[in-house]
Amino acid sequence: LASLLGEPLPQSLPSPQSPDEARLDASRVLTNLAATGGGGASSENNYYGMVDERWCDVIVRSSALASLIGALGSISPQPSAASASELALCEQSAWAIGNVGGDSQHARDAARDAGAIPNLIRALRAGFQLGRSNQELSSGMMTVGLCRNSSWALSNLARGTYTSAEPFLSSSGGDGLFTLRDLSELLAAEEIVRRDAGPDAAAGMAPVLSVDGVSGPDVVVEVPDATWLDVGNEVAWIVTFLLAREDDAVEFLIGSQGDNALCESLAYRLSRASEDATAGRDAEHSLRMCIPCVRAVGNAAAACDGRHVARLIQTTSSSTAGGGSPLFSSIPISLARLIQSGATLGGDFATVASEAAWAAGTLLCDAGPPPPHPSTTACDILIPSLCSTVTAGIARLELKREAVAAIGNAAATPPALWGADQNAVWTETLPVRRRLLISIAESDGFIGALTGLLLSFDADAVFAAVQLVDSLLRNLDDVPAVRRLFEEADCPDALERVCDRASAESNYGQGDRWRGTGSASEQSAEIAANIIDDVFEEDLIKDEAEEPFNVGTTETSSGETRYVFGAGSTGLAGSGRFDFSGGSGPVGGQVLSQTPQGRGMGRGRGRGMVKPSWMRQQQS
Repeated sequence: LASLLGEPLPQSLPSPQSPDEARLDASRVLTNLAATGGGGASSENNYYGMVDERWCDVIVRSSALASLIGALGSISPQPSAASASELALCEQSAWAIGNVGGDSQHARDAARDAGAIPNLIRALRAGFQLGRSNQELSSGMMTVGLCRNSSWALSNLARGTYTSAEPFLSSSGGDGLFTLRDLSELLAAEEIVRRDAGPDAAAGMAPVLSVDGVSGPDVVVEVPDATWLDVGNEVAWIVTFLLAREDDAVEFLIGSQGDNALCESLAYRLSRASEDATAGRDAEHSLRMCIPCVRAVGNAAAACDGRHVARLIQTTSSSTAGGGSPLFSSIPISLARLIQSGATLGGDFATVASEAAWAAGTLLCDAGPPPPHPSTTACDILIPSLCSTVTAGIARLELKREAVAAIGNAAATPPALWGADQNAVWTETLPVRRRLLISIAESDGFIGALTGLLLSFDADAVFAAVQLVDSLLRNLDDVPAVRRLFEEADCPDALERVCDRASAESNYGQGDRWRGTGSASEQSAEIAANIIDDVFEEDLIKDEAEEPFNVGTTETSSGETRYVFGAGSTGLAGSGRFDFSGGSGPVGGQVLSQTPQGRGMGRGRGRGMVKPSWMRQQQS
């Protein structure tokens, strides 16, 4: 079947003599065939091993892919001159190419090499120009589907582990490449279409389309619903993938001198989506829009050694943002809004909030220099939401983990860049970071919640928590109240349990001790052991010295020696029994302590096992 259909179908696409209905049907068949299977021709994800003859492989190897790209490029350079049948064929061809691009990296590379990217960008640009012009409403509706499918196909082609951003971008827009203006306007497509073509065109709902010349005039062809907001969402994914590529691409998109259009469009789109989601206005669609915008912010902040963090934080409303839209919130305010909603609403909000907490952490890495440093000022907006998330009882563990990691980024010494001395950076930023750490420690219930994360079975959450504990105790070592809060939360015991868990994992089956350089669990144990040694060891030794634990012996009437737990050094009569009431009453004429005494000091560096509670009962 593959060999029979691989060539005849694409032959009807580029032929002007073919009826419009036949060309459209051929593109639909190729669209459906390209959607079958997935994962490429690799046997890694294939139950039956290496299978080359799958439909995407047939389409890529045959002339079908070139025919689809050629049909997509048939749209008139003057969009107003394009017929409805041309638009319908281009829309369906873009859908088929998107399915090919979503199949595997091999298929993406083949589509890119065949010239799919320039034709898709030309189609997207032409459809957007027609949609924002005051043309006939039915034609304007059709361009919504064309733009949605073209942008979705481009987002699939931008995926991949080693896909380059170079084939997508150009400073002049020549040869069918994106410019900054293209991306910034397409992100705000709904607002621009509403401004230029009116609110009816901005709605852009197209459940049915009238296509002239397909089986006679005015025959209805059904297509999936599409809106200009969907177009903006797909373009946001394109921007997200491109910002995850080469630093040169990030410099072009974010760091262009004097052009802040893309930052403004991202900030506007994130502000509106977060406001609509938290207010319950189409929350599902709004959260879907938040995800690519949040990831785009995080990718841009993490690239180029953080050189663009200041621009992302300081982006504010202007008359050009969002096509003349109203004022919008800054990126830190939008992130804080999403983080707070995730802690209180849960569900999908918590998933998006975890992404927002990660993005917040990328913005706070450089916090520490005195205000008005952007990252330092952003702490006033983001840290309260992050702290309240950690202390929220209903917040998901993954959200708490990302929140603690973000707070840890703000509390840590900023990375020394461009040849700066790390010690000088530490000294310069210490006063600001101390004030920040004190405010974090004073957050109601934060120390207790942070100590609770040390007992989690999520190794990454434990690692983030123990790093923050280390930062708080070492930078605030002269603040007795902070240490007292940790002691009241039983932090020394939690730190010992971190060490014990790493010891158990390392000893099981191999007899080796952890070295602190392997897994996240071992690295956490190394930090925890150092904290115990440097901060809490004196108290632990003092507790052991003041209230030693003794194991005595007694001899039965038959001469058998038995061990008596809790016996004094001089031994007690056999009537001295363990009190399971916790010391609330006399046992054998003695009153046992109502409070468990003593702690397991361990075998150096906090690695010892904690004594169980039944062994810690002492006689007074």
